Amino acid sequence: MKQCKLVFWDDTDVPVEDRQTSPHTKGTSAVQFILTSSIVIHALDMLDAVYMNIFSCKVFDPVTAQRLAKEWFAAAECRRHFIVRI
Repeated sequence: MKQCKLVFWDDTDVPVEDRQTSPHTKGTSAVQFILTSSIVIHALDMLDAVYMNIFSCKVFDPVTAQRLAKEWFAAAECRRHFIVRI
């Protein structure tokens, strides 16, 4: 997979009254475009949780992806749902 454009979003530059306060929406989101599709991450600060979606037209090993994600985020727990699209 070849890295392309990376885009981050959080509300640190948003007026205080417009910032997210819900545990399910407060946090940082990022989209890493890759040559074969994208990786999307939602880090929810108040829930101490990270959700990541890897979508690729190129075949990859989901077990390796899970292991790397767990190591990167120093996660105590990491669950995987793998969907093969035909």
